[in-house]
Amino acid sequence: MFKIAYLLVACVLLFSVYASASNQMVSDGPSRAFLLKQSASIVQYRELLELTDEADYGGMYIDENGVLNILVVDSGKVQTAINSAKSAISADSAAALSAKELSAQAASAAKANTLMEVTSAEAGTAFAKETLQRAEAQQIVIKPAAYSKAYLDSIQEALGEYMEELDIAGIGVDEMSNRVDIEMLDTSDEMLDDVEEIIGQSAMAACNFMEVSELPQTTAYSVTNASGVYKHLGNNEIGCYTLGVGATVDGRTGWLMCGHGLNVGDVIYANGCNNPIGKVTNQHLGDYGDFAFIERISSSQYRITNKIVNVSNLSETYYWGISENGPYTFSQGLSYGFPVGTYVEKFGQTTGKTGGFIKKVEINIKYKEGIAEKLIVATYDSAEGDSGGPITVSIPEGQYRTVIGFTSGIGYMAQYGGYVSFFTDVEDLIEEITPTHNV
Repeated sequence: MFKIAYLLVACVLLFSVYASASNQMVSDGPSRAFLLKQSASIVQYRELLELTDEADYGGMYIDENGVLNILVVDSGKVQTAINSAKSAISADSAAALSAKELSAQAASAAKANTLMEVTSAEAGTAFAKETLQRAEAQQIVIKPAAYSKAYLDSIQEALGEYMEELDIAGIGVDEMSNRVDIEMLDTSDEMLDDVEEIIGQSAMAACNFMEVSELPQTTAYSVTNASGVYKHLGNNEIGCYTLGVGATVDGRTGWLMCGHGLNVGDVIYANGCNNPIGKVTNQHLGDYGDFAFIERISSSQYRITNKIVNVSNLSETYYWGISENGPYTFSQGLSYGFPVGTYVEKFGQTTGKTGGFIKKVEINIKYKEGIAEKLIVATYDSAEGDSGGPITVSIPEGQYRTVIGFTSGIGYMAQYGGYVSFFTDVEDLIEEITPTHNV
Protein backbone atom coordinates (compact mmCIF):
# COMPACT_ATOMS: atom_id res chain seq x y z
CA MET A 1 0.00 0.00 0.00
CA PHE A 2 1.18 3.53 -0.79
CA LYS A 3 2.30 5.35 2.35
CA ILE A 4 0.86 8.83 2.89
CA ALA A 5 3.96 9.97 4.73
CA TYR A 6 5.93 9.60 1.48
CA LEU A 7 3.39 11.75 -0.30
CA LEU A 8 4.01 14.53 2.20
CA VAL A 9 7.77 14.72 1.73
CA ALA A 10 7.45 14.42 -2.04
CA CYS A 11 4.97 17.28 -2.14
CA VAL A 12 7.41 19.42 -0.17
CA LEU A 13 10.07 18.75 -2.77
CA LEU A 14 7.82 19.76 -5.63
CA PHE A 15 6.53 22.92 -4.00
CA SER A 16 9.61 24.14 -2.20
CA VAL A 17 12.14 23.80 -5.00
CA TYR A 18 9.89 25.53 -7.50
CA ALA A 19 8.10 28.07 -5.37
CA SER A 20 9.72 30.92 -7.26
CA ALA A 21 8.17 29.78 -10.55
CA SER A 22 4.88 31.00 -11.92
CA ASN A 23 1.81 29.78 -10.04
CA GLN A 24 -0.49 30.01 -13.03
CA MET A 25 -2.62 27.00 -13.84
CA VAL A 26 -2.82 25.58 -17.33
CA SER A 27 -5.53 27.66 -18.96
CA ASP A 28 -6.99 24.86 -21.06
CA GLY A 29 -7.13 22.26 -18.30
CA PRO A 30 -9.62 21.52 -15.51
CA SER A 31 -10.38 24.10 -12.86
CA ARG A 32 -8.23 24.52 -9.78
CA ALA A 33 -11.17 23.28 -7.70
CA PHE A 34 -11.27 20.03 -9.67
CA LEU A 35 -7.52 19.47 -9.33
CA LEU A 36 -7.67 20.06 -5.58
CA LYS A 37 -10.40 17.45 -5.26
CA GLN A 38 -8.48 15.16 -7.59
CA SER A 39 -5.42 15.41 -5.33
CA ALA A 40 -7.53 14.40 -2.33
CA SER A 41 -9.06 11.51 -4.29
CA ILE A 42 -5.60 10.25 -5.29
CA VAL A 43 -4.62 10.15 -1.61
CA GLN A 44 -7.80 8.19 -0.84
CA TYR A 45 -7.22 5.85 -3.78
CA ARG A 46 -3.70 5.00 -2.70
CA GLU A 47 -4.81 4.34 0.86
CA LEU A 48 -7.50 1.98 -0.46
CA LEU A 49 -5.37 0.00 -2.91
CA GLU A 50 -5.54 -3.06 -0.68
CA LEU A 51 -9.19 -3.32 -1.72
CA THR A 52 -8.00 -4.91 -4.93
CA ASP A 53 -7.65 -8.16 -2.95
CA GLU A 54 -11.30 -8.11 -1.88
CA ALA A 55 -13.88 -10.21 -3.71
CA ASP A 56 -16.46 -7.42 -3.28
CA TYR A 57 -14.34 -4.71 -4.92
CA GLY A 58 -15.45 -3.72 -8.44
CA GLY A 59 -13.07 -0.86 -9.26
CA MET A 60 -12.35 2.81 -8.48
CA TYR A 61 -12.37 6.00 -10.50
CA ILE A 62 -12.42 9.78 -10.16
CA ASP A 63 -15.67 11.29 -11.45
CA GLU A 64 -16.27 14.55 -13.30
CA ASN A 65 -16.34 16.42 -9.98
CA GLY A 66 -12.95 15.11 -8.88
CA VAL A 67 -14.48 12.77 -6.29
CA LEU A 68 -13.44 9.14 -5.79
CA ASN A 69 -16.08 6.52 -6.68
CA ILE A 70 -15.86 2.87 -5.59
CA LEU A 71 -17.83 0.10 -7.27
CA VAL A 72 -18.75 -2.78 -4.99
CA VAL A 73 -20.64 -6.06 -5.22
CA ASP A 74 -21.31 -6.08 -1.45
CA SER A 75 -20.63 -2.85 0.42
CA GLY A 76 -20.01 -4.38 3.86
CA LYS A 77 -16.30 -5.15 3.67
CA VAL A 78 -15.61 -2.14 1.47
CA GLN A 79 -17.19 0.28 3.92
CA THR A 80 -15.01 -1.14 6.67
CA ALA A 81 -11.94 -0.58 4.48
CA ILE A 82 -13.02 2.99 3.74
CA ASN A 83 -13.41 3.76 7.44
CA SER A 84 -9.95 2.31 8.06
CA ALA A 85 -8.45 4.39 5.24
CA LYS A 86 -10.02 7.60 6.54
CA SER A 87 -8.60 6.85 9.99
CA ALA A 88 -5.13 6.26 8.51
CA ILE A 89 -5.28 9.52 6.53
CA SER A 90 -6.31 11.39 9.68
CA ALA A 91 -3.42 9.88 11.63
CA ASP A 92 -0.93 10.76 8.88
CA SER A 93 -2.19 14.34 8.84
CA ALA A 94 -1.88 14.67 12.61
CA ALA A 95 1.61 13.15 12.63
CA ALA A 96 2.96 15.17 9.70
CA LEU A 97 6.16 17.14 10.27
CA SER A 98 5.71 20.81 10.96
CA ALA A 99 6.27 23.34 8.20
CA LYS A 100 9.39 24.57 9.95
CA GLU A 101 10.97 21.11 10.15
CA LEU A 102 10.18 20.28 6.54
CA SER A 103 11.49 23.65 5.42
CA ALA A 104 14.77 22.93 7.19
CA GLN A 105 15.03 19.53 5.47
CA ALA A 106 14.39 21.02 2.04
CA ALA A 107 16.86 23.87 2.62
CA SER A 108 19.51 21.39 3.78
CA ALA A 109 18.96 19.30 0.66
CA ALA A 110 19.37 22.34 -1.56
CA LYS A 111 22.56 23.43 0.18
CA ALA A 112 24.11 19.96 0.09
CA ASN A 113 23.58 19.68 -3.67
CA THR A 114 24.08 23.32 -4.68
CA LEU A 115 20.52 23.56 -5.96
CA MET A 116 18.58 26.74 -6.59
CA GLU A 117 17.59 28.53 -3.41
CA VAL A 118 14.59 27.09 -1.59
CA THR A 119 12.32 30.02 -0.85
CA SER A 120 8.94 28.71 0.24
CA ALA A 121 9.06 25.21 1.69
CA GLU A 122 6.27 26.19 4.06
CA ALA A 123 3.89 26.66 1.13
CA GLY A 124 4.53 23.13 -0.06
CA THR A 125 4.08 21.75 3.43
CA ALA A 126 0.82 23.61 3.85
CA PHE A 127 -0.47 22.15 0.59
CA ALA A 128 0.49 18.61 1.57
CA LYS A 129 -1.21 18.87 4.95
CA GLU A 130 -4.28 20.51 3.44
CA THR A 131 -4.48 17.70 0.87
CA LEU A 132 -4.51 15.10 3.62
CA GLN A 133 -7.15 17.01 5.57
CA ARG A 134 -9.25 17.40 2.43
CA ALA A 135 -8.90 13.67 1.71
CA GLU A 136 -10.10 12.84 5.20
CA ALA A 137 -13.15 15.10 4.86
CA GLN A 138 -13.99 14.44 1.20
CA GLN A 139 -16.89 12.07 0.64
CA ILE A 140 -16.27 8.76 -1.15
CA VAL A 141 -19.15 7.66 -3.38
CA ILE A 142 -20.09 3.96 -3.28
CA LYS A 143 -21.88 2.47 -6.29
CA PRO A 144 -23.20 -1.06 -6.98
CA ALA A 145 -21.31 -3.39 -9.33
CA ALA A 146 -22.31 -6.60 -11.06
CA TYR A 147 -18.77 -8.00 -11.21
CA SER A 148 -15.70 -7.90 -9.02
CA LYS A 149 -12.53 -6.34 -10.41
CA ALA A 150 -10.74 -9.66 -9.82
CA TYR A 151 -13.28 -11.45 -12.04
CA LEU A 152 -12.96 -8.90 -14.82
CA ASP A 153 -9.16 -9.09 -14.57
CA SER A 154 -9.35 -12.88 -14.94
CA ILE A 155 -11.28 -12.49 -18.22
CA GLN A 156 -8.67 -10.08 -19.56
CA GLU A 157 -5.86 -12.39 -18.51
CA ALA A 158 -7.48 -15.41 -20.19
CA LEU A 159 -8.07 -13.62 -23.49
CA GLY A 160 -4.67 -11.96 -23.37
CA GLU A 161 -3.14 -15.32 -24.24
CA TYR A 162 -5.10 -15.39 -27.51
CA MET A 163 -4.72 -11.87 -28.89
CA GLU A 164 -2.94 -13.07 -32.03
CA GLU A 165 -5.31 -15.95 -32.75
CA LEU A 166 -8.48 -13.93 -32.15
CA ASP A 167 -7.35 -10.72 -33.89
CA ILE A 168 -7.79 -8.75 -30.66
CA ALA A 169 -6.50 -5.20 -31.12
CA GLY A 170 -6.97 -4.18 -27.50
CA ILE A 171 -8.38 -5.55 -24.27
CA GLY A 172 -8.82 -3.90 -20.88
CA VAL A 173 -11.13 -3.48 -17.90
CA ASP A 174 -13.40 -0.42 -17.95
CA GLU A 175 -13.68 0.36 -14.23
CA MET A 176 -16.28 3.08 -14.75
CA SER A 177 -18.64 0.72 -16.58
CA ASN A 178 -17.66 -2.45 -14.67
CA ARG A 179 -16.93 -4.50 -17.79
CA VAL A 180 -14.19 -5.78 -20.06
CA ASP A 181 -13.84 -3.86 -23.35
CA ILE A 182 -12.52 -5.96 -26.23
CA GLU A 183 -11.60 -4.39 -29.59
CA MET A 184 -11.37 -6.95 -32.40
CA LEU A 185 -10.68 -6.84 -36.12
CA ASP A 186 -13.39 -9.48 -36.58
CA THR A 187 -16.51 -9.79 -34.40
CA SER A 188 -18.27 -12.40 -36.49
CA ASP A 189 -20.35 -15.05 -34.76
CA GLU A 190 -17.64 -17.60 -35.46
CA MET A 191 -14.98 -15.47 -33.76
CA LEU A 192 -17.19 -14.71 -30.75
CA ASP A 193 -17.90 -18.42 -30.43
CA ASP A 194 -14.15 -18.93 -30.12
CA VAL A 195 -14.04 -16.29 -27.39
CA GLU A 196 -16.89 -17.96 -25.52
CA GLU A 197 -15.11 -21.28 -25.68
CA ILE A 198 -12.16 -19.71 -23.84
CA ILE A 199 -13.94 -17.67 -21.14
CA GLY A 200 -17.30 -19.41 -20.83
CA GLN A 201 -20.87 -18.29 -21.49
CA SER A 202 -21.39 -16.43 -18.21
CA ALA A 203 -18.28 -14.29 -18.75
CA MET A 204 -19.55 -13.12 -22.16
CA ALA A 205 -22.15 -10.95 -20.38
CA ALA A 206 -19.33 -9.07 -18.65
CA CYS A 207 -17.71 -8.17 -21.99
CA ASN A 208 -18.29 -5.37 -24.46
CA PHE A 209 -17.15 -6.33 -27.98
CA MET A 210 -16.30 -3.67 -30.55
CA GLU A 211 -15.07 -4.14 -34.09
CA VAL A 212 -12.21 -1.93 -35.29
CA SER A 213 -10.86 -1.55 -38.81
CA GLU A 214 -7.15 -1.42 -37.96
CA LEU A 215 -4.61 -2.09 -35.26
CA PRO A 216 -3.45 0.72 -32.96
CA GLN A 217 -0.18 2.28 -34.04
CA THR A 218 2.93 3.52 -32.34
CA THR A 219 3.76 7.18 -32.89
CA ALA A 220 7.44 7.13 -33.86
CA TYR A 221 7.68 8.15 -37.51
CA SER A 222 9.53 10.58 -39.72
CA VAL A 223 8.36 14.10 -38.94
CA THR A 224 9.20 17.21 -40.94
CA ASN A 225 11.08 19.87 -38.97
CA ALA A 226 11.22 17.61 -35.94
CA SER A 227 12.58 19.21 -32.80
CA GLY A 228 13.03 16.01 -30.84
CA VAL A 229 15.47 13.11 -31.09
CA TYR A 230 15.94 10.52 -33.80
CA LYS A 231 17.75 7.42 -35.03
CA HIS A 232 18.96 6.76 -38.55
CA LEU A 233 16.87 4.18 -40.44
CA GLY A 234 18.94 4.10 -43.61
CA ASN A 235 18.30 5.54 -47.08
CA ASN A 236 18.56 9.02 -45.56
CA GLU A 237 15.43 8.36 -43.47
CA ILE A 238 15.14 8.99 -39.76
CA GLY A 239 12.74 7.78 -37.09
CA CYS A 240 11.70 10.65 -34.84
CA TYR A 241 10.76 10.55 -31.19
CA THR A 242 10.28 12.90 -28.26
CA LEU A 243 12.91 12.51 -25.57
CA GLY A 244 11.35 11.74 -22.20
CA VAL A 245 13.01 12.80 -18.95
CA GLY A 246 16.47 12.55 -17.50
CA ALA A 247 17.08 9.88 -14.88
CA THR A 248 19.72 7.69 -13.32
CA VAL A 249 19.42 3.92 -13.69
CA ASP A 250 21.67 2.04 -11.28
CA GLY A 251 24.16 4.89 -11.37
CA ARG A 252 24.04 5.44 -15.13
CA THR A 253 22.88 8.83 -16.36
CA GLY A 254 20.57 9.25 -19.33
CA TRP A 255 16.95 9.53 -20.43
CA LEU A 256 13.81 7.39 -20.25
CA MET A 257 11.42 7.23 -23.20
CA CYS A 258 9.47 4.72 -25.33
CA GLY A 259 11.09 1.57 -26.72
CA HIS A 260 9.24 0.68 -29.93
CA GLY A 261 11.33 0.91 -33.08
CA LEU A 262 14.54 0.95 -31.05
CA ASN A 263 17.16 -1.72 -30.44
CA VAL A 264 19.89 -2.03 -27.84
CA GLY A 265 22.98 -0.37 -29.29
CA ASP A 266 21.12 2.18 -31.43
CA VAL A 267 22.78 5.60 -31.46
CA ILE A 268 20.41 8.48 -30.68
CA TYR A 269 20.82 11.99 -32.07
CA ALA A 270 19.14 15.32 -31.35
CA ASN A 271 18.54 18.32 -33.56
CA GLY A 272 21.03 21.08 -32.86
CA CYS A 273 23.60 18.70 -31.43
CA ASN A 274 26.64 17.75 -33.53
CA ASN A 275 27.41 14.53 -31.68
CA PRO A 276 25.19 11.62 -30.65
CA ILE A 277 23.55 12.21 -27.27
CA GLY A 278 23.48 8.57 -26.22
CA LYS A 279 22.97 4.88 -26.94
CA VAL A 280 20.04 2.57 -26.22
CA THR A 281 21.11 0.28 -23.36
CA ASN A 282 17.65 -0.98 -22.31
CA GLN A 283 14.73 -1.62 -24.66
CA HIS A 284 11.39 -3.29 -23.99
CA LEU A 285 8.03 -3.85 -25.70
CA GLY A 286 5.97 -6.45 -23.90
CA ASP A 287 4.61 -7.31 -20.48
CA TYR A 288 5.91 -4.15 -18.79
CA GLY A 289 4.78 -1.74 -21.47
CA ASP A 290 6.92 0.14 -23.98
CA PHE A 291 10.12 1.86 -22.87
CA ALA A 292 13.85 2.38 -23.37
CA PHE A 293 16.76 3.88 -21.48
CA ILE A 294 19.14 6.07 -23.46
CA GLU A 295 22.48 6.18 -21.66
CA ARG A 296 24.19 9.51 -22.17
CA ILE A 297 27.47 9.52 -24.09
CA SER A 298 30.00 11.47 -22.03
CA SER A 299 31.20 13.48 -25.03
CA SER A 300 27.70 14.64 -25.90
CA GLN A 301 26.89 18.34 -26.07
CA TYR A 302 23.43 17.46 -24.77
CA ARG A 303 23.43 17.71 -21.00
CA ILE A 304 21.02 16.83 -18.23
CA THR A 305 20.61 19.90 -16.06
CA ASN A 306 19.20 20.93 -12.68
CA LYS A 307 19.44 18.15 -10.13
CA ILE A 308 16.32 17.30 -8.14
CA VAL A 309 16.82 15.97 -4.63
CA ASN A 310 14.45 13.50 -3.01
CA VAL A 311 14.25 15.00 0.47
CA SER A 312 13.16 11.69 2.00
CA ASN A 313 16.60 10.29 1.11
CA LEU A 314 19.31 12.88 0.56
CA SER A 315 21.67 10.27 -0.91
CA GLU A 316 19.40 9.81 -3.94
CA THR A 317 19.46 12.34 -6.75
CA TYR A 318 16.92 12.61 -9.52
CA TYR A 319 17.05 14.58 -12.74
CA TRP A 320 14.63 16.31 -14.99
CA GLY A 321 14.53 16.49 -18.76
CA ILE A 322 16.13 18.80 -21.25
CA SER A 323 14.68 22.27 -21.64
CA GLU A 324 12.65 21.35 -24.73
CA ASN A 325 10.70 18.85 -22.64
CA GLY A 326 10.57 20.49 -19.24
CA PRO A 327 10.31 21.53 -16.63
CA TYR A 328 9.01 18.19 -15.35
CA THR A 329 9.94 16.52 -12.10
CA PHE A 330 10.49 12.79 -11.74
CA SER A 331 10.27 11.24 -8.31
CA GLN A 332 9.77 7.55 -7.64
CA GLY A 333 6.78 7.08 -5.34
CA LEU A 334 4.65 9.81 -6.93
CA SER A 335 4.50 7.79 -10.14
CA TYR A 336 2.31 5.08 -8.66
CA GLY A 337 -1.40 5.00 -8.00
CA PHE A 338 -3.32 7.27 -10.37
CA PRO A 339 -6.89 6.01 -10.88
CA VAL A 340 -9.21 6.09 -13.86
CA GLY A 341 -10.54 9.64 -14.21
CA THR A 342 -7.26 11.38 -13.34
CA TYR A 343 -6.49 14.38 -15.56
CA VAL A 344 -3.06 14.06 -17.18
CA GLU A 345 -0.97 16.11 -19.61
CA LYS A 346 1.56 15.07 -22.20
CA PHE A 347 4.38 16.82 -24.04
CA GLY A 348 5.30 15.81 -27.60
CA GLN A 349 7.43 17.38 -30.28
CA THR A 350 4.57 17.20 -32.82
CA THR A 351 1.44 18.23 -30.94
CA GLY A 352 3.03 20.03 -27.99
CA LYS A 353 1.24 19.93 -24.64
CA THR A 354 -2.21 18.33 -24.60
CA GLY A 355 -4.39 17.06 -21.78
CA GLY A 356 -7.00 14.38 -21.16
CA PHE A 357 -8.37 11.85 -18.69
CA ILE A 358 -7.24 8.31 -17.88
CA LYS A 359 -9.90 5.86 -19.10
CA LYS A 360 -8.32 2.45 -18.54
CA VAL A 361 -5.26 1.06 -16.80
CA GLU A 362 -3.29 -2.10 -17.56
CA ILE A 363 -4.71 -2.60 -21.05
CA ASN A 364 -3.15 -4.96 -23.61
CA ILE A 365 -2.53 -3.36 -27.02
CA LYS A 366 -1.56 -5.15 -30.22
CA TYR A 367 0.76 -3.06 -32.40
CA LYS A 368 2.32 -4.21 -35.65
CA GLU A 369 5.60 -4.19 -33.71
CA GLY A 370 4.20 -6.56 -31.08
CA ILE A 371 1.89 -6.74 -28.06
CA ALA A 372 2.42 -4.25 -25.23
CA GLU A 373 0.77 -5.01 -21.90
CA LYS A 374 -0.13 -2.85 -18.90
CA LEU A 375 -0.50 0.32 -20.97
CA ILE A 376 -2.74 3.15 -19.78
CA VAL A 377 -5.44 4.67 -22.02
CA ALA A 378 -6.03 8.43 -21.90
CA THR A 379 -7.94 10.94 -24.01
CA TYR A 380 -5.13 13.44 -24.69
CA ASP A 381 -4.20 14.12 -28.33
CA SER A 382 -0.96 12.74 -29.76
CA ALA A 383 0.45 12.11 -33.22
CA GLU A 384 3.46 10.84 -35.13
CA GLY A 385 6.67 11.95 -33.47
CA ASP A 386 5.20 12.28 -29.95
CA SER A 387 6.37 8.81 -28.91
CA GLY A 388 8.50 8.89 -25.79
CA GLY A 389 7.22 12.21 -24.49
CA PRO A 390 6.42 12.49 -20.77
CA ILE A 391 2.93 12.06 -19.32
CA THR A 392 2.42 14.19 -16.23
CA VAL A 393 -0.01 14.99 -13.45
CA SER A 394 -0.43 18.65 -12.54
CA ILE A 395 0.34 20.02 -9.12
CA PRO A 396 -2.67 22.28 -8.43
CA GLU A 397 -0.67 25.23 -7.12
CA GLY A 398 1.91 25.57 -9.89
CA GLN A 399 3.06 24.77 -13.40
CA TYR A 400 5.32 21.85 -12.47
CA ARG A 401 4.14 18.29 -12.96
CA THR A 402 5.29 14.89 -11.83
CA VAL A 403 6.03 12.38 -14.59
CA ILE A 404 3.91 9.22 -14.48
CA GLY A 405 4.62 7.72 -17.91
CA PHE A 406 5.76 8.00 -21.53
CA THR A 407 3.71 8.14 -24.74
CA SER A 408 3.54 4.91 -26.69
CA GLY A 409 0.84 5.04 -29.40
CA ILE A 410 -2.68 5.87 -30.54
CA GLY A 411 -5.80 3.92 -31.44
CA TYR A 412 -9.46 4.41 -32.28
CA MET A 413 -11.99 3.66 -29.52
CA ALA A 414 -15.55 4.59 -30.42
CA GLN A 415 -16.73 4.49 -26.80
CA TYR A 416 -14.49 7.50 -26.10
CA GLY A 417 -15.49 9.44 -29.17
CA GLY A 418 -12.53 8.76 -31.44
CA TYR A 419 -8.78 8.39 -31.12
CA VAL A 420 -7.17 7.90 -27.73
CA SER A 421 -3.54 7.62 -26.67
CA PHE A 422 -1.61 4.91 -24.83
CA PHE A 423 1.27 5.37 -22.41
CA THR A 424 3.59 3.25 -20.26
CA ASP A 425 3.30 3.59 -16.49
CA VAL A 426 6.56 4.74 -14.89
CA GLU A 427 6.17 2.33 -11.98
CA ASP A 428 5.99 -0.71 -14.29
CA LEU A 429 9.03 0.61 -16.12
CA ILE A 430 10.96 0.87 -12.86
CA GLU A 431 9.97 -2.68 -11.96
CA GLU A 432 11.47 -4.06 -15.16
CA ILE A 433 14.37 -1.78 -16.07
CA THR A 434 16.56 -2.14 -12.99
CA PRO A 435 16.99 -4.94 -10.44
CA THR A 436 17.44 -2.42 -7.62
CA HIS A 437 14.47 -0.23 -8.67
CA ASN A 438 16.81 2.71 -8.19
CA VAL A 439 15.62 5.04 -10.91
